[in-house]
Amino acid sequence: MFLSFKQKGNDFVKTSQYNEALKQYSECLKLNPSDSAIYSNRALCHLKLNQSEEVIQDCNSALLLEPSNVKAYYRRGLAYKNLQNYIASINDFKEVLQIAPHITEAKRELKEVTDCLKKQHDSCINQKQRKKIPIQEVSNSDEEGETGEIRSIPGSVLSVNHQHGFIDADPSNWKDTLLLKPTNAYEFGQILNTIKVKSDVAACAELLCNVTPENMPLLMSCELDTEALAIMIQALDRHLLQKSPEVVYSHLMNLQKAARFEMVCSLLGKSEKDQVKLLFDHLSATESKEFTPDDIQKLANRYFLHEICHRT
Repeated sequence: MFLSFKQKGNDFVKTSQYNEALKQYSECLKLNPSDSAIYSNRALCHLKLNQSEEVIQDCNSALLLEPSNVKAYYRRGLAYKNLQNYIASINDFKEVLQIAPHITEAKRELKEVTDCLKKQHDSCINQKQRKKIPIQEVSNSDEEGETGEIRSIPGSVLSVNHQHGFIDADPSNWKDTLLLKPTNAYEFGQILNTIKVKSDVAACAELLCNVTPENMPLLMSCELDTEALAIMIQALDRHLLQKSPEVVYSHLMNLQKAARFEMVCSLLGKSEKDQVKLLFDHLSATESKEFTPDDIQKLANRYFLHEICHRT
């Protein structure tokens, strides 16, 4: 009976009758729920019917029974792609190529999904940059300069551009604000954005000293991008590591909990990845009672680093 249902299902697939094939494969699983190939075949039917969630469920079942099931990884990768879960999709296509490097379809899909992830990331950054805070205009001419720009409040990190109606960083006194701890994600984001514009690694180190590492996921909110991660990595390595490797480790632990962390890590360029690896190499060469070399390696894996230099 099992073989009969399976054959009927295969025949329906060949004629693109996917709903009928689903029924046959489901009958197979009633008779033998431990056949990974049937789950994979049924996942194909769900995929053809644009039922992405069901694809993922069947592929998960197939992989539990057969961890090296290439078709299950590939079809789940396509389902994640349809759901725009590009990071999960990339991971599945990488698994396919690790098991079977010759599969050209997986190589093509991996490239396409990686491009989609980059576009998604760029779109998020552009939307964030386009967000402006409207400012009510002041009619008193004594409040304005000749260019129509409202003068900034003394001691403030922000000035108001009257012509464009949004908040800009004031270059004359922006570092003074780093003496204060940001109290919310908005303040943190304003300071971090100014630091990125100035490319001031030392100022970034000062900012990181002024925030509790455990608060980083909340403070980062949607501020994490490749540029922000890169400058924070440099600040931790160049300015904080020698003073307090425990603080550096804590920041790294909490940064990887921030929103969009995996996506940002996957989009780092070679130079940025080299900086991350260098920091972990330096961290692994320090002595601390707070963490072990294994702890550092596990954390490095979260940053897509699978091999770092351990201390001897």
